[in-house]
Amino acid sequence: MGSNSLLQSFLEVVNTLAKNLQNGTQELVELARGGVALDDAGYVVGRNAPVLVLWCLFVFVIARMCCGGRGSRKVKTRENYEPGKVYLHQHVPASGLPSLSPFCLKLEMYLRLADIPYENVYKSLGMEPGPKGKIPWIEYNGRAMADSGLIIQFFKEELEIDLNRPLSTTDRAISRAFVKMLEENTYWGLVYFRWIENFDVIGSLFEVGWFMHNVLLRRAARGLSKTLWAQGIGRHSPEDIYAITEKDIMAVSEFLGEKPFFMGEEPTEADATVYGFMAEILWAAPESSDLYALVTEKCPNVREYCVRMTRRYWQDWEGLADKC
Repeated sequence: MGSNSLLQSFLEVVNTLAKNLQNGTQELVELARGGVALDDAGYVVGRNAPVLVLWCLFVFVIARMCCGGRGSRKVKTRENYEPGKVYLHQHVPASGLPSLSPFCLKLEMYLRLADIPYENVYKSLGMEPGPKGKIPWIEYNGRAMADSGLIIQFFKEELEIDLNRPLSTTDRAISRAFVKMLEENTYWGLVYFRWIENFDVIGSLFEVGWFMHNVLLRRAARGLSKTLWAQGIGRHSPEDIYAITEKDIMAVSEFLGEKPFFMGEEPTEADATVYGFMAEILWAAPESSDLYALVTEKCPNVREYCVRMTRRYWQDWEGLADKC
């Protein structure tokens, strides 16, 4: 069905609902004026109630689509900010990691690689997210921005910081392919193994009590289960999900080889993402899990890479440095 047909159908539905609402409203007005007997009142209201309910639901859905869940949403930014300083909004640290989100860890790692001054603004579970309804997001010079990839692109243009400058066009393409593989494919495998397969230990991972674990985190897990199904990976068996994730990590290991950084002799943007994801597996996956065995036994160079990067860029973070 073309866009014109969809628009026409949409307008027809709106028109029908509007007419029904108008008719029902007129009858209810007459009722209010005393022109309808009490016995008829129940009939009028009952007959028009479904229309009124549907109309209310319709208005709610349209308002939700227009004002929330899509595009940007307004968030309050600080009035007194330090110019040139990044205020990084992310989840609270847990289990010795700066964040249990690979995207938060990726963005903070990028800020360190690019030597951009920043300050963490920690958000507890359930607190209001950023302009696009997600974490992480930043404040910079009074402006709120979201999405780790778009934030990195912003700093490339705003501060003229291009960690990929030494790369050839071919290497830039390879770098982007690996980054998108981790963010758009591997990520969902990590979500499954953390929130579904190993949910029984997620409370200790986030360092929360019984109520948070069995009520709030369980609710989040149910929502993520639906997301995994909609995304597609949740329709596979646990064995298939592991095989998909394993191939991604093996590809990272094989390309990394013995290089000091993912793309060669110098750090690039890819290192922020690779570190963010591999460190989550190495230091947040249960030691009895297949994923942990994968990055410590089958892919020891991945573990060595994480240790090497941590020692170089995270010496001030005691909980993380202690893992090395």
